[in-house]
Amino acid sequence: MIRIFLLSCVCVSQVRLYDNIASGKAAQQLYPFSSSRWGADKAVDGLKSDYSAVGGQCTISGMEKRTARWWVDLGGVLSIRHITIYYRTDNLA
Repeated sequence: MIRIFLLSCVCVSQVRLYDNIASGKAAQQLYPFSSSRWGADKAVDGLKSDYSAVGGQCTISGMEKRTARWWVDLGGVLSIRHITIYYRTDNLA
């Protein structure tokens, strides 16, 4: 499972504000799991409180695939300060 948040930075008086520029955008993945319950859209829905497979907040690739590839259409060319990736931990970490 990979959860990706693409963030842009706005600096105001030494305070950094980050926006999730991927939130709600069209996302796709190579080798999606057979159920739409874990589709690519889960990686851009903004939910990140449950890192388990059953929590409904993770995108999961198909079984026995060696390559996990996921992408999001940001709708244009944007400047990105950093990318945060949250991996599935089954809430153990």
